[in-house]
Amino acid sequence: MKSHSHANHLPLRLALTRTALQAIASRLGLSPADALAVGDGANDGPMLAAAGIGVAFRAKPALAAQCPMRITHGDLRALLYLQGYHRAEFAPSC
Repeated sequence: MKSHSHANHLPLRLALTRTALQAIASRLGLSPADALAVGDGANDGPMLAAAGIGVAFRAKPALAAQCPMRITHGDLRALLYLQGYHRAEFAPSC
């Protein structure tokens, strides 16, 4: 017997990340528009669209095509620059 494909549950997966963003923002007394969210797959699209800043990080083509903010090279430190931090403010690397 074959296991169910994850694609069969795509509508549910599409809603989960957005719902999580909404729940966390609400718990903190914020709206999703106050948040920065990062994702890499199509299931993250609704969450990135709901966030004030939605960033596709080394994203799969479907997400990269729909997300204007993308990090395609480098690492997550790019998010610090996006938030206005300067290199001198970063914690030293280990």
